[in-house]
Amino acid sequence: MRNMTSRLKSLGTSSGFTEADKEILVKIVKHAQWLGISGAKGPWAKFLATIDRCLPECHDPSKRPWNVLASFLETWREEKDLEIIKRVREYLNFRKTADMLEATEEWPDYPEEKLARRTRQHPLFSRDYNFPSYHEDWVRSELVRAKDLSPTPNLLALDCEMALCEDGTMQVVRVCLVDRNLQTVIDTLVRPSKTVKEYKSHITGVTAEDLESVTVTQTDIQTKVKGTLSPGTIVIGHSLFNDLRALHIDHRRVIDTAYLFPIRNRPQVWSPALRDLCKLVLGYDFRDDAKPHDCLEDAKIPMKIALHCIKEGLKPLTIPDEIDEAVLSKLLIHKVPKGIRLEELKYLFPRGTSFEFQEVDKETNSDSKYFSTYAVFSSKEVANNAFNQLRSPATEDITGRLQKIVFVRSRFQHKNASRISVVVRKMNISSRCLEVPRDTPGENPHSIVESKCSGVETAEGSLLAMETKISGLETGTESISVTSKEVVGSKRSRTEDEVEEQPDILHVQGLKKKKKKSVASSVEFRSVEGEKSRVKLARESKTVSQKSSKKKNTKKRKRSNAKKK
Repeated sequence: MRNMTSRLKSLGTSSGFTEADKEILVKIVKHAQWLGISGAKGPWAKFLATIDRCLPECHDPSKRPWNVLASFLETWREEKDLEIIKRVREYLNFRKTADMLEATEEWPDYPEEKLARRTRQHPLFSRDYNFPSYHEDWVRSELVRAKDLSPTPNLLALDCEMALCEDGTMQVVRVCLVDRNLQTVIDTLVRPSKTVKEYKSHITGVTAEDLESVTVTQTDIQTKVKGTLSPGTIVIGHSLFNDLRALHIDHRRVIDTAYLFPIRNRPQVWSPALRDLCKLVLGYDFRDDAKPHDCLEDAKIPMKIALHCIKEGLKPLTIPDEIDEAVLSKLLIHKVPKGIRLEELKYLFPRGTSFEFQEVDKETNSDSKYFSTYAVFSSKEVANNAFNQLRSPATEDITGRLQKIVFVRSRFQHKNASRISVVVRKMNISSRCLEVPRDTPGENPHSIVESKCSGVETAEGSLLAMETKISGLETGTESISVTSKEVVGSKRSRTEDEVEEQPDILHVQGLKKKKKKSVASSVEFRSVEGEKSRVKLARESKTVSQKSSKKKNTKKRKRSNAKKK
């Protein structure tokens, strides 16, 4: 035990932590929640119940004092669990060093560097490229200083095709890498290490038969790709974070073609599809929707677009407004706790409203506590009417689509249990959110527009407002844009940092079943403001009732004492 305590101190647990280490502690405890780690007093939730019986349901580590987090780490005994502390420290040191270099180094004005810097300055970069590389099976590329960069940096374009595994995760089945001369560096099939639920061959072009004799493993391809990332290498791709996340590679020097162009008729954070970019920038179509994706071609197109920007510069684009009627006839229901059944979601809409549920193909992450589904109506008018009848205020998400947060109570849920919120969102963009960026004609590769908001706005206040909106409306169950990976891998995997705290969700399945007289009375929808008002009114009524009861009891005692005298 003494050796174990010494080991704990050497890794920096509570005896070495201070209030300044709150960020590290939060990261460690969230990761422990993610892995289900238990200490001598049980997992995090049970540990909280032993030290705080007043608020044991508040499981969010960021809302707990640092010394409580440190005390939880003191209960750890397994060597493999203690190693997490070391990995998280190394990860945070890596991130802080990278941020310091980004802020203090005098980066050269090479066109390639400007495109990479433009990608890093996109409002969504810090969210999408926030990889959990403190996990055991992740690798990180080396950081580089500005003085060590070459005038012609090594450029590599990456694309992966992925299959859906039984546990809900995605694994690569084909990986392609090309250089700036469009020569193939890697083009290989990869054998999944998990049981595959669906190969999605109609999209990936890869079947189970294609992989029968493949010997390249997930670790093999990770090592091979990592070996090509020499210091200073810039990796190019479209929504590249999906590919890097699937490979478990944390690489910060990237050019993401989904982040480069200002779009005249779309919200500020809208990411255009790769096919649209190819048509608008390169002038030709490269994909037939009736055929599977060509992984090698999907790697070459972003490289061609990046090389075009290096030579010709960036110009604002206008995306054609072509939205299928079938798409507008849907409503997306997302952030649905996994304890909720589709049958219970039927009562979101008024009685008599006919619709069907449709699976969201992008749902790929088994670790998420939420799922999403489409409600498909007979027409867009019926869908709009159903949305308008939801009794909750409408707001715009970061993509400019209207959404409503509504509450649903399961008919089998106890009447005193907390209601559970879901988000219902329309498929079309609100005209109020469209912004027209400044035209930037005649740009050359040495005068590429630099902007913190993808060439639309440069004011610091606008960037701050956008980042605030992003953090507040993160949906986590869908990609914010239609990209080249419309179905497979288009969703960003959620990490434990992004799982919002909803303790009531964890008890949905274990609640006592109770039948109601009518289905209508078993389902309630209230706005957030209405719910707060109801709780406040109930508290005030309870207080008044208690005071009144106390006065009556006092009068009774006085009368009783008077009679005795």
